[in-house]
Amino acid sequence: MSKTFTPPHFKQLFFAILSIASLTTISSSAANAGNTAPNTSEQWNADMASGTLPVMHINTENSQPIVDKENYVSAGLWIEIPENCDDKQLGLASADNPVKLNIRGRGNSSWKEDKKPYKIKFDKKTEILGMPKHKHFALLAGANSYTDWLGQAVGKELANMTELGWVPRYYPVELILNGRYDGIYFLYESVKIDSNRLDIFEQPEENTAPATIPYGWLVEVDNYADEFQVMVPDGEYSMRVTHKSPEILSDMQRQWLIDDFTPYGDHTW
Repeated sequence: MSKTFTPPHFKQLFFAILSIASLTTISSSAANAGNTAPNTSEQWNADMASGTLPVMHINTENSQPIVDKENYVSAGLWIEIPENCDDKQLGLASADNPVKLNIRGRGNSSWKEDKKPYKIKFDKKTEILGMPKHKHFALLAGANSYTDWLGQAVGKELANMTELGWVPRYYPVELILNGRYDGIYFLYESVKIDSNRLDIFEQPEENTAPATIPYGWLVEVDNYADEFQVMVPDGEYSMRVTHKSPEILSDMQRQWLIDDFTPYGDHTW
């Protein structure tokens, strides 16, 4: 099995972290999502970028705030590559002609932080920062401390070294949202069943064919309630299993999913 993509940007990332070490309080001090705090554009302006990482600009339509995880906001995106960044070929679009997308909040406990994570969806499949064309990406904030950024990078590189298959590709950027500097983010590929991502058979919705029901699921064991979820009983506890794909289940699919995860619940608690 061939090794998955490993981005050649550790040097740039480490230099960026060193160059803004005095700004590590950004996780708690930087403006919260959508320019909802007063005077934040003056406190954290675009000039604060380190100059060692790609700078991602996102301007929402009419500077509309991003206030929740359910409602997308229309926006434009462009990426500029600073002089001290090696990856000059990774620039994308321009301020005059940005790429169109929609953006909303994402995450669970991370959405409660001042420095917010985001889900972005391009109007059409777009190649960005060396990652294959797709519509769906995530901007992760690493809001707790700068060690979160290092932990994410190291964790993904260790996953690449296992050579087990597709691992979400990522790239560190500095985000400027509606003219406000929000610090270092990781742009990640969202987990999707796709030929350029998790390349597997996709379980159909409302499937009733016993021969194919055991294959092609994308699920997550979750601590949070979700619309597309089954509860796996285990004594006084229950395990939440969120089915990302498929979303709409037949009774046979639902029962199979519960039965399949019950042994894991037996060994979890």
